[in-house]
Amino acid sequence: MGYYNDVVVTKVFTAETIAAGGSALSGVIDLGSVSQIGEAGLQVEVTGTGTAMFEALTSNHLADFIRPSTIPAIKTGFVATSGPDSDGKDAFTVPMIVHRYLKIQASETASATAIVVTAYLATN
Repeated sequence: MGYYNDVVVTKVFTAETIAAGGSALSGVIDLGSVSQIGEAGLQVEVTGTGTAMFEALTSNHLADFIRPSTIPAIKTGFVATSGPDSDGKDAFTVPMIVHRYLKIQASETASATAIVVTAYLATN
């Protein structure tokens, strides 16, 4: 008999406007309720004419969140015409190491114009 793991989906950004050169942080995602078998996915939608970068920030004690030096950004260079249908929508694997808490950071990296981000994180 196989095992079963629920997939937990969290909306991390809802039409979040991020100014040129700025960033936004999701709320705290408590990974204690998921099995953390090492799999997570981020589905995004980006509009606007800027360039987006997505990163996973982790913490074991809620005092500070960092991007571990051993994991890359989730996605860089994403624009409103990126994605398989060139519509600013795509999904990415989230590189993770075991931690209790997670935040997703979205940044506008071209320092040109604002972006608007909606994103969902799935973990199991």
